[in-house]
Amino acid sequence: MIQYFQERSEEMENILLEPIRNSEGIVLFDTEEGLDFSDSCEELSSIEEGVHLYSLDDELLEEDYDEAYKEKKSIGQFLGRFFDVEYSLETGLDLFTMFDMPDEISADLSRSLLAEDLDFRNDVIPGNIYHLEEITIDDDYAGKGYGKMIVENIQEMLSYVLKLNVTDIVVQESVLKQIYDNELEAIKEEYDSFEEFYEFAGFEYLEDTEYLINYMFKEKDIWN
Repeated sequence: MIQYFQERSEEMENILLEPIRNSEGIVLFDTEEGLDFSDSCEELSSIEEGVHLYSLDDELLEEDYDEAYKEKKSIGQFLGRFFDVEYSLETGLDLFTMFDMPDEISADLSRSLLAEDLDFRNDVIPGNIYHLEEITIDDDYAGKGYGKMIVENIQEMLSYVLKLNVTDIVVQESVLKQIYDNELEAIKEEYDSFEEFYEFAGFEYLEDTEYLINYMFKEKDIWN
């Protein structure tokens, strides 16, 4: 069984999310140091943040959570950058500046999301964006489906673990393809193709780009 815990600060209570069945035991989703917007590029309304995965000993967890946490073993992590588009629009910060200044990776993203007038492309539903830049699984846990688990549950992790107000998740095709290829043996009984894999997780291609996007609330009537 997998359980999600929020461990961002001493002042905040742990949040137990809906458990997910997994033969590998208990997995802890945690931020290394938690969100600290005072150290972020506030004028760019963006922050780099991710979630770390750890394995906990089942028996020790039942006896002493603190001790189990101390003995946790690293599984991997995912990293990305959050773009607070809502804040940018409210403060008059233009979108190109917000995307272009942090680094070349986000600058490349802007070229795929924005039109020539530096507003969002017509086929992009605007919202606060999390750019999923990388998923890394440690060698001892590679090929066991943990990357797949991140991709399938990225929405819940961003909302409940990082507490980010994300509406759109964007990722390069190569990031998802690497996970699919590395974990093919673990997931081939569930998916017949790469297309089934990313579609099940809620992603679709941005036309004429190497990016896929997940509109977390697309099916909810909040855009009209």
